[in-house]
Amino acid sequence: MTDRAEIAEALDENEQAPYGPVRSARAQHLVDLASESGDRPLLIRALQELITAHEFDGQSEKILVPFARVLRMWDEDPSDFDERAVYGLHWHFKWVTTGMLWQPNVPMESIRQWLGEMETRYRQAGYGMHAVHLCQFTVANHVGDKATAQRAFDDWTSSARDQMADCPACELGDKGDWLVETGRDREALDAWQPVLDGRLRCAEEPHRVLGKSLLPLVRLGRLDEARASHLRGYRLVRGNPNLRGSVGYHLEFAALTGNEPLGLEMLAQHAGWLTPDGEDMGGRLQFLEGAAVLLRRLRALGHADLPISTPRAATPTTTVDQLLAAVEDEIQQIGQRFDARNGSTAVSGRSRARLDRAPLVGSLALGAKVSTPIAARGNPQAAAPAGEPRGLDDLITRARELTERHHPGAHAAWQRVAATGTSLPAGVQARIAEHRVLAESGHDPADARDGFLGAAAAYEAAGEPDGAVVNRARAALAALRAGDAATGDGEMAAALREVTQLRAAGRAADTDYLLVRLCVASAALVTAGPAAAGAPQAPAAFEADVREIVALAGEYGLPYRAGAAWMLLVQSAAGAGEHERVPDLLDSAVREYLAADVPWEAAMALTMRGDLAARQGDLATAERYLRDAERCGGELLDPGLVGHIESLLAEVYLRQGGHDAETVEYALRAAARLDGRAPFDAARARLVAGMVFHRGGRHAEAAGVLEAALDDIDEHGDDEDRVQVQRLYGLSLAGLGEYRESARALLRAAGIAAGWPDQTTHALLAHDAAGSLERAGLIDEAERAYARAGLLWRDLHRTGGWVRSTRARAWLAVRHDEPDWAAARALMEQAAADLDQADATDEDADELEYQRWETQVQLADLCREWPRSEPAQNQPATPDEPAVLGLSAAEAAANGFAGIGEGQRAARAQLVAAEFEARLGRPRESLARVLRLREQCDQRGDTELVNRCDQYLKWLGTSSTAD
Repeated sequence: MTDRAEIAEALDENEQAPYGPVRSARAQHLVDLASESGDRPLLIRALQELITAHEFDGQSEKILVPFARVLRMWDEDPSDFDERAVYGLHWHFKWVTTGMLWQPNVPMESIRQWLGEMETRYRQAGYGMHAVHLCQFTVANHVGDKATAQRAFDDWTSSARDQMADCPACELGDKGDWLVETGRDREALDAWQPVLDGRLRCAEEPHRVLGKSLLPLVRLGRLDEARASHLRGYRLVRGNPNLRGSVGYHLEFAALTGNEPLGLEMLAQHAGWLTPDGEDMGGRLQFLEGAAVLLRRLRALGHADLPISTPRAATPTTTVDQLLAAVEDEIQQIGQRFDARNGSTAVSGRSRARLDRAPLVGSLALGAKVSTPIAARGNPQAAAPAGEPRGLDDLITRARELTERHHPGAHAAWQRVAATGTSLPAGVQARIAEHRVLAESGHDPADARDGFLGAAAAYEAAGEPDGAVVNRARAALAALRAGDAATGDGEMAAALREVTQLRAAGRAADTDYLLVRLCVASAALVTAGPAAAGAPQAPAAFEADVREIVALAGEYGLPYRAGAAWMLLVQSAAGAGEHERVPDLLDSAVREYLAADVPWEAAMALTMRGDLAARQGDLATAERYLRDAERCGGELLDPGLVGHIESLLAEVYLRQGGHDAETVEYALRAAARLDGRAPFDAARARLVAGMVFHRGGRHAEAAGVLEAALDDIDEHGDDEDRVQVQRLYGLSLAGLGEYRESARALLRAAGIAAGWPDQTTHALLAHDAAGSLERAGLIDEAERAYARAGLLWRDLHRTGGWVRSTRARAWLAVRHDEPDWAAARALMEQAAADLDQADATDEDADELEYQRWETQVQLADLCREWPRSEPAQNQPATPDEPAVLGLSAAEAAANGFAGIGEGQRAARAQLVAAEFEARLGRPRESLARVLRLREQCDQRGDTELVNRCDQYLKWLGTSSTAD
């Protein structure tokens, strides 16, 4: 490529390319070509494109050489610089001056000289000192000269902005950095607020500020906002090499909020960045610091040996401890290089302070799916009650006490006894064997049977026949669950005879006798099988038997056994379809468990009670029972049960409405607990949170949690679940402006719904997908999707949907490279005609009436945009025809909207009609119409419409007082 025009065209193309290594390499190649061409203005442009490419590719250290070349060319002949090049030269001064700070090989004296050169050049060009003060502040703060930094900060923030000022969003980001560094978190967040809430944005904001805001928000207790900043921010910076530092903020945030597993997954996503790749030193240091904070937390949690993926390194993986040592060593080396250059310890001191940060909260649920299993997410049941026993005898005594209390920590206590490695009494060995199989009895029933028989043998060897018979009854029950009815029935009958004899002889305790009786009753439910849905084959006899157990438990003072018996009656009643009995039975179980001081058992019955109330629509009662279940047992509850309670509460609060904060909090906490235990339930909880986020317009948060739910719902859910999550995800992406991905999600959902008997959902999804395709600029695809939606609406006899699709196709007809205005008009008029013929008895009459006048106003809008000159085949019959048609449609819309109480829409239609009157040469009529409208709006106190009338009057060349 040697032709100057071709090089210029290539520069145009490269300037539109995404930032990254490819754009930067292409920019360097174009510099070489421009240099060979001998065209100095072209070379200046190519050099400035190279500077920009490197700055946004995270390689700002490479911009000094091309910038110095441009500056030399300016000094040689300023006439080679057009207005854009002059502006770029002075703008790039800021990048060079502050960019050199993160190049430790550049002497500080050189940086100060460049800073002075920048000030001189700005004064010569007539620019203010606003940008210069910002650079002075940045340099002083970098080297730790706080007094000079504060003075420069004050000069910068008090000086007037001009052409050289950074964008407002970036400047607020810098301002907040200083406020955080000087201990003013609240002021920093106030400064950042316009960026955080989207009022100010640019190519790299709010990306950076969202990451910076994380820890200040947590420190101030604003946890919901911190979660929102993470969910919004991480999606924006993930994988972007120019925003390495921001990824580091998210790693640090995860480490300090109890989300170490999530941090580990984020680090794995960016493991390639652990190896230097010529990137900006500042961004690298921030990333490494965030990684080091995370690795320190993992080591503190006992995971020093956990392997971490390290692409491009000498080995594919390394341990947390080894990687931490390497990362900390590099951080120290970087800090030492800067300290030596700066003559201060500011850089290394900041790194040390950051790495020494302690966790801020125990656990903050974020909604992200975590697949990395680490012990920090383990079962709190493993812990026994407080108070460390001393010696083997104390360990055994503690284990016996916990067993007698039916405490969840009993299993762990017996494991501690077994772990002593000493020679244990036979009876102790039997209990260890028993508790080992009880802890795993929910697994394969055949394995459980073998384990219980082994425990029974151990009890026999210890001379404890009561323990042996209890475990033989359990083994018989396991045989029944494994489908071996003959063995199970025979052994269960034998166990009942034996325990009765032992009790008569005074060799079996009341509690063991009742436990065997409970096994017999449970066997009746197992024998019923799935065909009877868990109802016993002889319900009257079963009920009498269980109620006898309840009575005996009361007589013996064993409420724990009574609670278990009531739960068997719950199972029986539910299996028989006697749902009206279940609440009272559950309440009875709760009373007995609480009387036995085993609230962790009561929690399950309370959860079932709350779930039942929710299914019956009694949300207040459901909430009360579920909150009681949540309080029962505290940390001793199984995490899976806690997650189930939290997910039910989230759904109750969602259905109640007005509890968005509670819904999200419970849903995300449930998802975190249920990951790895109940994948679908975890995904369903995320879906609930996504609904709330989407409903509140918090699309980034919605997209974040819904994205985490997609795979599990796809694998474990039904078609209705898949459609629901894909639709919400697609609509949330549309809310973020990610229209192509939105269309993909919506079309996937539409593909599933296409097979449903009722095609209403299919039509809705096709229409939504068409809207995203349109906004993505895929006009042909959007047109086909709207046409498909229209046919579906027509088959459903839904005129409103058909009309909306038809109007959308009308607008698409004029969005093509060769717009067809006549076809667009025909489609709009067809929509109007269909509404006139619609049967209001089949649809919502109010909705059809609204669509009738909406079609008229859109027809008027189409006529407003109709070009005055166009190809002959599209010419109207007369030049004024579009205006005449538009005036008629606008007046019809104004009258129609007014008739149904839509004042805002009616007023807008009146303004459109006034515009057409002016175009048709009727300025007096136009003026009179607007003045009447203004007076009506003024009387109603509608300030917004009064202002719009005034704007129109100004356009008309008059004022609201002219008459």
